[in-house]
Amino acid sequence: GGRRFVRRVIDADNSCLFNAVGYVFERNRKAAPRLRRLIANTVLGNPDKWTEAILGKPPHEYQSWIQDPQKWGGEIELAILCQFFASEIVVVDIQSLNTYKYGSEFNQRAFLLYDGVHYDAMAEALESQGEKKSEDTDVTVFDSSDESRISAALDVAAELKAVDEFIDDLDYG
Repeated sequence: GGRRFVRRVIDADNSCLFNAVGYVFERNRKAAPRLRRLIANTVLGNPDKWTEAILGKPPHEYQSWIQDPQKWGGEIELAILCQFFASEIVVVDIQSLNTYKYGSEFNQRAFLLYDGVHYDAMAEALESQGEKKSEDTDVTVFDSSDESRISAALDVAAELKAVDEFIDDLDYG
């Protein structure tokens, strides 16, 4: 059977970015507390790079803020996580169908889906297994020279966008 890109749903619990990253690199949907701690330590350990101007708050405040499970992750956190995993992270935006790349100096990449508020993981699954079946054979890290994966990821986003807009039309039609 062939392989195709699918969304791997991550809980909407304010830690979806961290858990989506945990899934693509470690198959771990509960990685958030550890990854938040890692980010806090990275920021405090590199005061010349992670300044108040970049963080939007003093580093020691940011350190406790980012470890609060209610706080959302975004660009700063992606910039740190891609370094930690030595991998490009491509965020595919469902609304705009744009891709945002973090860590493009690395030679491997993983994909996240973003809908404006929520992050999910992306994986290449065995065709026969589809979204509901086993995740054991998921492939989530790819060679960054392989541009075909970007178009495959964008195809998934476009399908989700079409479904989403269809549902919106039903709700408000």
